[in-house]
Amino acid sequence: MYNEDKNTQTSLFGDEVKAIEQEVTICVEREYDRTKDDCEQHYIRAIKNRHEGYGHAAEGLTRLELSMKRIKDDMKNYLGKLAEPSDSIVKDVAGDIYGHASQLAADAIAMAATAKRIIYDIMVEAGNEEYPIEALINSTDDDDFEEPTETAGDIEYADADAQ
Repeated sequence: MYNEDKNTQTSLFGDEVKAIEQEVTICVEREYDRTKDDCEQHYIRAIKNRHEGYGHAAEGLTRLELSMKRIKDDMKNYLGKLAEPSDSIVKDVAGDIYGHASQLAADAIAMAATAKRIIYDIMVEAGNEEYPIEALINSTDDDDFEEPTETAGDIEYADADAQ
């Protein structure tokens, strides 16, 4: 990001990064919903176990790596074009970088949606439709929790026979 007031280059941070993260989260949710609907519409079965889930995640990683390789090749091409006097050639290479970086972002969002599908399908298969942390929060009663007390550097347990 170029700051015209100070004539310096700055990077994204703070509120800008949070806004981008929120937008990406919304995109991941949309992609997850689209994928879920597509699976239901075309009778694609749920992911049954962690091994099958790994296969889906590995496929997503392969797409990400391919997109990264394309960007890396584009950058090498860009470096080679810097010696040429014409800016029009550089515009073409920058356009390639833009296109491949956009594809990388789309692949990353698709992989995040796939990871969410893996989590959801495996939890449903296990008979639990809540995320593990939600189940823990919902199952915990505040009345059952008791803070340990310290005595002479040792921790005193409420039920000493349990040890």
